[in-house]
Amino acid sequence: MTQQEITNLRNQLQQVHLKETELNKIINQTNLKLTNTENTLKHTQETLQQTQTKLNEVQEKAKQEKQVKQGQINTLQAEKGELQTQITHLTQTNTEQTRTIANQLTQLNEKDTQLTKQKQVLTQLLNNHQQRLNNLGENND
Repeated sequence: MTQQEITNLRNQLQQVHLKETELNKIINQTNLKLTNTENTLKHTQETLQQTQTKLNEVQEKAKQEKQVKQGQINTLQAEKGELQTQITHLTQTNTEQTRTIANQLTQLNEKDTQLTKQKQVLTQLLNNHQQRLNNLGENND
């Protein structure tokens, strides 16, 4: 081999060495980016898992609260039904008592009217009797 060929080979070898070094830098940078991306992905997955866990907890809590609220609604509706039944019963009782009172007032009015008539009759009889006594007393004089 000639000196020129050796020099050319050395230059080529040096060029290959430089390219290899450049490629190794690129590979290292790419590996670093890949590692960073993997770390970011891992962190994102952890965050997603935490978010999913929190979402599940919130959904479960909301479900429980909904069940409690529905239970309260059911209780209130049952109480409302009971109160409506009581109101209906009290209204019926009130109506019956009002009828009874009205009947009693009617009877009292009838008795009062009857007593008034009897008083008038007795008063008339008493007046008539008094008049006879007066007439008898005048006739005896």
